[in-house]
Amino acid sequence: MPDVDRERAWLLTVDGAPQSYVDLDDPGHLEFEYVRRLAHVLDCVAEPGSPLDLLHLGGGALTLP
Repeated sequence: MPDVDRERAWLLTVDGAPQSYVDLDDPGHLEFEYVRRLAHVLDCVAEPGSPLDLLHLGGGALTLP
């Protein structure tokens, strides 16, 4: 469903529970706290702008730029 506060942002829900969120105009906007925490860990272990090869099991419809 579209986010009413962000023009090109979308929230995916399953049985009414939020599952995934993406803002097409600002992919770096991380709506969910757990995604922000995951991104922070990645920022701590990698050089800025460097590509990462990793595998994350789980997450369902998780989006992370």
